[in-house]
Amino acid sequence: MAHLFTSPEILFPALTSPDAPAILDVRTEEDACADPTRLPTARRLTLAEIEEGAGPGGPCVVYCQKGGKISQLAAALLRARGKEACVLTGGHLAWIAANLSTVTLDLPTRWVMSLDPTLSEVAALWLLRRLIDPSSQALAVARGQIEAACSTWQAEALPQDAETLAASLELSHPVVAQLIFDNALGAERVLRGRLARTGNPEAALDLIDDLLAGARK
Repeated sequence: MAHLFTSPEILFPALTSPDAPAILDVRTEEDACADPTRLPTARRLTLAEIEEGAGPGGPCVVYCQKGGKISQLAAALLRARGKEACVLTGGHLAWIAANLSTVTLDLPTRWVMSLDPTLSEVAALWLLRRLIDPSSQALAVARGQIEAACSTWQAEALPQDAETLAASLELSHPVVAQLIFDNALGAERVLRGRLARTGNPEAALDLIDDLLAGARK
C-alpha cells in the first residue's frame, strides 16, 4: 500500500521536475478559506467534480486538510478510472507543519508575455509552469502590445523575472534564487535560436531545466 500514499518530504523535491505529478486540492471550502493557500501547482477540485469525471490525465497526488476521508475517496475514484493517484499523508496541515512552499489560493488564469522574451522572462514562465499553475493560459504577443492585450483579454502581464512573479503570488521556494542567470550570454544566444526556430516561448522551458541541472553539478 506504500504506493497509495506519499509524504510532504518526498513530494516537495519532485515538484520542479518536468514530469512532476499533478496536484489536486480537494479541501472543503471552509478549510480552504481558513488557510487561503495551496500547494504549488495544485488544482482545486471537489469530490463531486472528480466523481463526475474531472481530473488530470496522468499521475497525481491528492490532498485534503488532514489526508483523511476526502482525499482518500478522491484518489480511490481516480484509481477506479485507471488513473495513478496517491494521497498526501497528513494533507495540507502536514505540508504547512513541514514549512514547505505554498502559493496564494486565488491565482490569475490568464497571462500575457513577449514573443521575444529574455532569459529572465522565460525563467518566469518556467516558474509559472513548474511551481504555480501548469494549466493557466499564457499567450505571447509583440512586446509593445502586452499592456493592450492584457486589457482586451482581462489578463495579467507575466513579470519580467521569476523573483517578481514569486513575490506577487506569495511563493517562497529555494529554486527562485537559482532562476537568476547573470552573465549567461551563451544561454541567451541559444534562447534566441530556439525562439527563431519555434516562435514559441513555451518551447524554451527545457533550457531552464538544463541550466538548473548544470548548476547542481
